[in-house]
Amino acid sequence: MDFQTFVVDYVLELGQWILGLALIATVAGFIYTIVINPQSIIKPAIAIFAIVVLFFIGYSLATGQEQTIKSGIDNVIISAETSKRVGAGLMVFYILFGIAAISVVFNEVSKIFK
Repeated sequence: MDFQTFVVDYVLELGQWILGLALIATVAGFIYTIVINPQSIIKPAIAIFAIVVLFFIGYSLATGQEQTIKSGIDNVIISAETSKRVGAGLMVFYILFGIAAISVVFNEVSKIFK
């Protein structure tokens, strides 16, 4: 067995199991925290709601067109819906990047006046 086969057969499967366990532990910890302190759900709920709203804003701003991309010998057809979803993801990224950049500038300017 060569190294590449070993990585594909065992290491990737181990990574998937570790990722699954981490996901289960995260969800279990979140549920445990909610059961112990129900008030703690307010901030995460607001954050999740804001992300969903940002995605809908990005989705509405994105344009979707069917495209054909030449990949090697084959032509790959990207549907309009897939193109729109990718565009929405990019729009959300741009919005979040803009918010982060404005936050950094605001923080630095506010330090000057303190």
